Amino acid sequence: MSSLFGKALRIFRSLHIGPRFVLLPVALAMVAAIFEAMSAGLLIPVLTGLVEGNFDFLQNSTIGRLLWDCLPEFVKSTQLRTFVALVGLIVLATGARLVISYLAQVIYIDRLKDFSHLLRAKLFSRSVHFGKKFYDNNKPGELHNTVLNFTHQIVQKLQLLHSQFQWLLMLFAYVGLMLLISVKLTLIVCTMFPLFYFSLSSLLKKIRATSNSFATADNTLGATFHDILSNITLVQASGTEDEEIERFSKNSRDSAELYRSIYRKYLLISPIQEGITLILTVTLVCIIAGIVMSNPSEDIAPYLVYLYLMKRCSTAISAVGDCRGVFAYLDGLFDKVCYLLDDEDKALVQSGEKTFTGLKQGISIQNLSFEYSQDRMALKDVSMEIEQGKLTALVGPSGSGKSTITHLLLRFYEVPENSILIDGVSIAEYSTESLRSNIARVSQSTELFNQSLRYNIAYGLDEEVSDEHLHEALDKARLLEFVTALPLGLDTVIGDRGVQLSGGEKQRVSIARALLRDPDILILDEATSSLDANTEQLVQEALDE
Repeated sequence: MSSLFGKALRIFRSLHIGPRFVLLPVALAMVAAIFEAMSAGLLIPVLTGLVEGNFDFLQNSTIGRLLWDCLPEFVKSTQLRTFVALVGLIVLATGARLVISYLAQVIYIDRLKDFSHLLRAKLFSRSVHFGKKFYDNNKPGELHNTVLNFTHQIVQKLQLLHSQFQWLLMLFAYVGLMLLISVKLTLIVCTMFPLFYFSLSSLLKKIRATSNSFATADNTLGATFHDILSNITLVQASGTEDEEIERFSKNSRDSAELYRSIYRKYLLISPIQEGITLILTVTLVCIIAGIVMSNPSEDIAPYLVYLYLMKRCSTAISAVGDCRGVFAYLDGLFDKVCYLLDDEDKALVQSGEKTFTGLKQGISIQNLSFEYSQDRMALKDVSMEIEQGKLTALVGPSGSGKSTITHLLLRFYEVPENSILIDGVSIAEYSTESLRSNIARVSQSTELFNQSLRYNIAYGLDEEVSDEHLHEALDKARLLEFVTALPLGLDTVIGDRGVQLSGGEKQRVSIARALLRDPDILILDEATSSLDANTEQLVQEALDE
């Protein structure tokens, strides 16, 4: 439980959420518990008055006298009016409890919706800043599942905690009333509480372990879904639809089976607690029967209320037990969320403090060595000079590290100290924002959003771009004629990863985007690989301009 509390505290601190976030619903829940205690406590004088035939006994005790003094004189003038007044107070207290409980629940759910938004936004904000190495080693589907699915499940479970917390407060109220009725009986009841607690410990441990396994399996399912649909053309071209359906189905069955296992264990909590409660209730009935039979003058009304309170206590104890089940279920989900909140293994690239305002002299690469992993060396002792205002070509076979150098210039990965200098300054000393704003990159694998052509071409620019500037960039990229022929022109949505465009059109959109940025450093990573010879020549001419 302490470990789970630590994880929850870690999440709340990262969202800058303090105790005030839940202070009002907690305060209202406490007020509701007080009214519940009042309505239950008033049953004692009502039942006692009915058994004795009058309510004069109220003046014989301190609490009774306080209640008697609160009643108006015209109410105390007859036994019937007193009875109706006491019943009316029970109804009012119960009504107040229901209204306040409702308000507390509404406010709590509103706060939970804020929490849900803050958590999703925080996880997404961190995700977009993770280094490329993190995405090289992790599946986007798992990240998607944690940010969207797990946060939703967490909020669903936290919704249950408020009502269970209210039951906990009411449990304290019930025990307080039971102590007023009979200290000895209540001590007997309290000896059963450890039995409630320890009877579930082994079961909750199993739920917690299965929850962690379920979180992992559910992430795998999300990753499989994303992986298959991201390569759907390869799947269909290879005729492996049935194999992929079976792979997805297997992961889905594994996830469903683990969830079923959690739920089966979770459902055992109530029967175990109800069984213990039944034994305790029968024991109490026997004890109370013995007390009344041995002393016929004993007032039976308080004991009847005691049994009612015991029944309510059993419901409250069951709710508290369910609360422990919720905590066990949350344990695995919190693990995945906390992993994204930690900096470890995220390959975060530290931004420098200097502002890069543009290339003045050139780029110097000195004895640069870089490896993606211990068994994958990409560059070894590479040195070169790239002068400002000139075109520099990197030529080499596939896998020789050409793209790696472009990734390091864009600071997708951390580079060895003083191995890349821009205008004599280590690249690590520049802020990543200012450096990347002065660099444009066109790669062989074009990156496009499922948005309009206008959105994709002007993406990343701080200022709104006029149609005139957009058309100029399209003309240089030899794409203007194609765009103007479209019914919606620049407002045409190009589909997922630009599926509505041909390979050459995608690359020219990327080139137009780069030209529109008017960068100091333009990186072309096989930027014309998808163009035919004639279009490539036209684009080369545009780049020369």
